Amino acid sequence: MAETSNAAGTTDLHAQVQAALSADIHLLGDLLGAIIRRLAGDAAFALEEDVRAAAKALRAAPSVDEARKLRDRLDGLNLPELRTLIRAFSLYFDLVNLAEQQARVRSNRLRALHRAPLPLEESPEAALLELRAQGISAERVRGLLERGLIGCVFTAHPSEARRRTVLEKLAAVARRLDRRERTRLLPREEEVAVAAIAEELESLWLTSTVRGKRPAVLDEVRQGLELVENSLLEVVPRVYRELETALPRVFPELTTQRAEELAQPPVGTVPPLLRFGSWIGGDRDGHPDVTHDVTAAAIRLQQETILRHYRKLVRKLGQQLSHSRQFVAPAEEFTASLARDAERLGAGFDSLADEPYRAKCGSIALKLRRTLVYVRSSRPHWGLEAKRPPAGVYTRRQELLDDLESIAADLRAVGAEAASLGAVHDLIRLAQVFGVHMLSLDIRQHADVHARALEEILAWAGVCSGYTKLTANQRFDCLVQELEKSRPLLPARLPFSPETNEVVETFRTVAAVLERQCPEAVETYIISGATEPAHLLEVLLLAREARLFQPQEGTSRLNIVPLFESLAPLRDAATIVNRLLALPVY
Repeated sequence: MAETSNAAGTTDLHAQVQAALSADIHLLGDLLGAIIRRLAGDAAFALEEDVRAAAKALRAAPSVDEARKLRDRLDGLNLPELRTLIRAFSLYFDLVNLAEQQARVRSNRLRALHRAPLPLEESPEAALLELRAQGISAERVRGLLERGLIGCVFTAHPSEARRRTVLEKLAAVARRLDRRERTRLLPREEEVAVAAIAEELESLWLTSTVRGKRPAVLDEVRQGLELVENSLLEVVPRVYRELETALPRVFPELTTQRAEELAQPPVGTVPPLLRFGSWIGGDRDGHPDVTHDVTAAAIRLQQETILRHYRKLVRKLGQQLSHSRQFVAPAEEFTASLARDAERLGAGFDSLADEPYRAKCGSIALKLRRTLVYVRSSRPHWGLEAKRPPAGVYTRRQELLDDLESIAADLRAVGAEAASLGAVHDLIRLAQVFGVHMLSLDIRQHADVHARALEEILAWAGVCSGYTKLTANQRFDCLVQELEKSRPLLPARLPFSPETNEVVETFRTVAAVLERQCPEAVETYIISGATEPAHLLEVLLLAREARLFQPQEGTSRLNIVPLFESLAPLRDAATIVNRLLALPVY
């Protein structure tokens, strides 16, 4: 009986969701239809309705004759009629997508509200339950989480062709649909809500959906960052929270003793296994507009975005953490950290001695502001001497984490567990994932470009002439010999061709950014078109010239990654890598 009841309940929920979806589609379609009739005319509206009805009929009952009739009618339309028709259908399908997204949200909320017997199919809990059902032990899950790293990378290929303005307007419609869903509106409020949606749709109809000019690289960077800021920065802490909640529920044997739980930061329950990267602004393979200056600007835009976001959250956190010394007694180390902040930050820091956690938020906000000012004014310039940023500037994620975790640890120590597990916890998660750089920017260039640059450099340095005309083994031996020497190949001022100078400046700019802004901003250099071991040694040699690779110290600040893209190097990949691994310098 219980199973029947659950099945019936699930059926009722599905019917409720489908009915609401249908109502949303009809509402949006009717509003759009009224706008088309008013702004494009009755004929345009009638044409759209006729074509839509014919397409629905063809789907329900396929017919070659009817398909030909529809094709012939479309062939007879003039260009303005076709443009209006395409515009009507494009916007209509955008609105149907919004309605379907809202239906998914509605379904999830109703399932949670009615305590559906199974978790959502795409939730962390459902994934853990599936692992348990397959016989995966709790200890193995713990090990997988501790070793796991999920790195998601935004490539430079546009994944969203629509203008940002159009996306913003669609998002506004989605928010208004969601408000109608979540709020019990009075009749007059419902009229106002529908009128607001109609206003957004009218604006959409009158907005150009096509960019007037090709977007610049930094425009693509900004669009990517807006996607991250408006979605990931909100979603990531929730994903971690769901996983932390589901883990002890599915694997209760992983639950620690209460005393141990208090002694360890709650963020240790699930290790920080998420990272995000980007190619946008770093992928220069076949894209001459991606220069070293553009790469530096892309990194700067990323840092500005995440630092502004952190400042907003920290200021809000400071308003929440109004705990007074009348009721809490911070540890000596926490109090000492406030004193160190006051000494380091000077007159701009208000210690707020009676509200220690608010004071710490104030010091973090001030450091974030100083970091933001420093990043905005920074124009990375490679020099012989590495320069450090000024005091009170965050350059690594751990520096920010140390400050945030000191608040969380002291809150737990004084018994304020709710505060330590709330906004502080979420902010720590964001800092773990995004650091003070936001997305790790991958640099990508084609192997042929490196080879041409080194041909010029090696000839100028008197090492060899005609580098690219050597055999693969000769190139390999030449590079090995140079890597084993400590002499520099490049002068401070570059006398080479613009293409070669740009290659060298790219490495120097990356080095300057890592030394002076954030050592976590760039981690990976990708070689497209890699076919032989020398292609990796070429990048290694160029990296050495910018101090990114220091063989005497056994350190490299870049992960050098070959893309074996054609059949022969894919087949020989193991041989290529093994030959490199046999080199001590590599």
